[in-house]
Amino acid sequence: MSSLYSKITAALFPRRCPVCGKITNSATPRLCHECAEALAVEYEKHCPVCNGKASVCTCHPEAPVARDSSVIALGFYEPGQTNSLTSRLVYALKNQTDDAAAHILARDLAGAILKDFLARDEDVRTWVITYAPRSILGYERAGFDQAQRLAKLCARYVGARYERIFCRHGGDTQKELSEKERQINAAASIRLRHKRRKYSGKYIVVDDILTTGATLAECAGLLISRGAESVRIAVPYRTLPRRPKQTLWYATVEKNSQ
Repeated sequence: MSSLYSKITAALFPRRCPVCGKITNSATPRLCHECAEALAVEYEKHCPVCNGKASVCTCHPEAPVARDSSVIALGFYEPGQTNSLTSRLVYALKNQTDDAAAHILARDLAGAILKDFLARDEDVRTWVITYAPRSILGYERAGFDQAQRLAKLCARYVGARYERIFCRHGGDTQKELSEKERQINAAASIRLRHKRRKYSGKYIVVDDILTTGATLAECAGLLISRGAESVRIAVPYRTLPRRPKQTLWYATVEKNSQ
């Protein structure tokens, strides 16, 4: 009966690519063939500073999360490039009420997590997967938390336990804040849901995009301060670092002559 119901539902409401809207004829949320190929190409993008991929880039962020916790990432996100597949998928993840984009990214991220743990000869099933909570304003606007969706799905795909550990109290959205302001905002607004509890296990903290790392650093720091044995960060995307601005030679000559 359930199989027949699924077939009828699929015929009446065919699944579509969350990026371009094409019918995918898939039983589960997926990108269409063209979007999947384009996204794979974007995942090959290298950092303009260190020339490393997102999974090995250490140029950014400056926050302690880069030093104290290993980071698992799929690719780079470049703000302002609204036509890229990455940006369009991020938009769908943050704004679309259905969780198709979350399923797609969580499957890929789960694969990267499993690959990372296999290389370290560790069992991910002994770890707990949690998430960095969305700002209150962001949650009220969208009606959901995209990082929570990712964390729940990742836990399901890798066979680990999911737990909601953090909450937000006040604070601003991080998007328009400077690096220092992000650190202050994260420290002031992110809390452990159970203040007196000891967190002696091993944790993977999931978020959608790692920019300065302030939010994830705060989450990791709170866990470590309560006895966590190890903390890792898992994100679909890291914000692409920018090349340092170069001073033109004639500007330098003019400055030295004054």
